Amino acid sequence: MERILVNEIDKNYSGKIEIFKIDVDERQDVAVRYGITAMPTLIFFKDGVEVERKIGFMEKAEVESIINELKNK
Repeated sequence: MERILVNEIDKNYSGKIEIFKIDVDERQDVAVRYGITAMPTLIFFKDGVEVERKIGFMEKAEVESIINELKNK
């Protein structure tokens, strides 16, 4: 379900934001680097700095709200 949501957000915001999906089983180095201990984890960055982290399933509206807030800052 989370993968479908991320793909939908990626399509809706194409060219406006970048979305990276990481398989932490294959990229354990990335999981360690960003302190990912639970899945799903969504990390939001602005200008290369982490500004928000959410763990667990999120509704589409909540993800879009965070994206829109960050775009307006």
